[in-house]
Amino acid sequence: MIFSSLLLYTIILPHLIYSFPRSFTPQFKVIPPHCIKTPSIIAHPSKGEGSLKSLEMHFSIGLHTTVCFRLEDTNDNSTQSNQSLLHTVTLSSIEHHHPVTQKYNFGIPEVSADCFCECESTERCSSSSYEFIKCPEGKDQTHGCYRTFFPNQSNKSCESSSPMGSNLCCELKFNPFENKTYTAIRLGDPSTFAIFTYVSYDYSGNSWIERDKNTIRIQIDGRSQENNLDSSGLLKLVVSAWGRVSHQLESGMYFTQSNPGGEMEGIRKEQINDITDTNVYQLGWYRQDEKSGHFYVQNGAVIAKNLHGAKVIDCKEQRYSSSLAANFYMPGRFTLPPYVEERHHWIERAAFYDGSMRQVIVSHSEGTNLYIGLHVSKGSEGNVVFLHNSSRIDSFDGSILVDSHSRHYLNLSLSESTGKLNGLIHASESVASPQIHMFTVYVHEVVSTNRSLLVPLPATVDKGRKLVCMRAEEEKEEDSICAVLPYHEEALEIDVENNSWRELKGRCPECNHISYNSFIDNLNPLKLFGGFQSLGDGFTKAADFLIYIIGLIILYLLITKFIIPVCQVIFTDISQVIVQQEKICCVCPLLVAKITQSQRNRSQTEVEIEERRRKMKRNNDVLPGDYV
Repeated sequence: MIFSSLLLYTIILPHLIYSFPRSFTPQFKVIPPHCIKTPSIIAHPSKGEGSLKSLEMHFSIGLHTTVCFRLEDTNDNSTQSNQSLLHTVTLSSIEHHHPVTQKYNFGIPEVSADCFCECESTERCSSSSYEFIKCPEGKDQTHGCYRTFFPNQSNKSCESSSPMGSNLCCELKFNPFENKTYTAIRLGDPSTFAIFTYVSYDYSGNSWIERDKNTIRIQIDGRSQENNLDSSGLLKLVVSAWGRVSHQLESGMYFTQSNPGGEMEGIRKEQINDITDTNVYQLGWYRQDEKSGHFYVQNGAVIAKNLHGAKVIDCKEQRYSSSLAANFYMPGRFTLPPYVEERHHWIERAAFYDGSMRQVIVSHSEGTNLYIGLHVSKGSEGNVVFLHNSSRIDSFDGSILVDSHSRHYLNLSLSESTGKLNGLIHASESVASPQIHMFTVYVHEVVSTNRSLLVPLPATVDKGRKLVCMRAEEEKEEDSICAVLPYHEEALEIDVENNSWRELKGRCPECNHISYNSFIDNLNPLKLFGGFQSLGDGFTKAADFLIYIIGLIILYLLITKFIIPVCQVIFTDISQVIVQQEKICCVCPLLVAKITQSQRNRSQTEVEIEERRRKMKRNNDVLPGDYV
């Protein structure tokens, strides 16, 4: 059994090893990139030390385009293999490296308000316990909680209420929405780098083979840079400083979703606070402490008064309405903005270089041409021959678009296209109408393919359907392919939202019940001399003081003119006070008359009883017990 298995592997394995490259080689076939037509300026050869000669040339190259050339040496000592190499130089990328100058973590606050109303001023709801302070330590302080106080509220539903109105006391509670954390960063002015890819190919055995490859990153906003292209030092690339490229992401505040230990997301642009700002109408006012991980509102105890608005609807039923004077909170006041590459079509990718979050690299998808120099060091005279592939277009479709930011684009869909394609736009649908704009696009694949492109247009391409014609670079203008493209215009993006009031109901079973302490407290005259919060509050306290004085005067008159005289009339001999009390007591004359009549009736009854006793005594009779 073992022998048969070894025999099987001995026979089959060499066949598999031999057939594997032949079966899969076409899938990994090496194909040089598409070579564009390159106008170049060749300088006179110059001699250096050691009688080495060099050839200098200058040409322009665009982003994602490739320049191809061969070195043809007339020296008989040169080998055929050296002359057969195809040298390619591709401007692979243009990058802006932005330094991160500020950084802090924040969350999107999910806000809730919990309020209760008191018809009378109490210690439970007062300025001292609810204004400009945080919630007590017993509350959850890891996400932020602040108290707000609203005096002089409506008290129409209160049975007995203060003339100053009811008081509304609230706790404003915060939680990070979906427990997500974001990182705000400030990007500084960038440094610009161009990335070139050099590859040399050799055509052998009906296929291409890579002989040499090198990637070079060159700073193009400094002084001229010179670098070796190939490994032998034969070719050198010189790039001169050209200053700022056509597009640049503006410096300022951006943010990204935090992902500790994982790959960082791209960056987004929004109105964001600097690290020292506390504007609640900009993103980043709900911060996270990096050491403790707790969330808080920057200067929350101070700004809570202006941040939160509330008013009483029905104090007895604990109904109130609440609103937040802020932006970028939940529920309903935050929408995640798009990535910067979705907002700016010229950005291919914008991301952090690594997990340290100290650099953001912005790669361009389009840009201006760079003017570069190529130095060829040789031992003898020779020529540089530039090569290019032919271009082709089968058909196209598209539309003229004005987006929500008023940017004009030609949205093209190309079919079976490759190379350099030229196009023009007419003023109307007629071919006889004037040509108002010309453009050039590139399809960098060697093999014809389908591709969608966005071509920036000037504002002179106005409303209306337009005739658009396109042709390959080698074709004549009369061989152009034409199509009438529609015009679409999106409305301007307006993001203006109004904060709304939400009606809520509080829970306070112990509120608005009259107690002995509150009753005694309301009788305290010292309460009238509390601190004045406003001019209207001062007038109200003055009116309360006047009413208090009038009440004291009425109480004094009631005691001195009614209660005391009446008591004297009742408990003192009527003859002693009748004349005096009739002068000072308003009800005393009636009372005195009633008492006098009662005394007269009593005296007459006593006289009659005494007379009857005398008569019965004379008759030696005992008076009945009822008369004793």
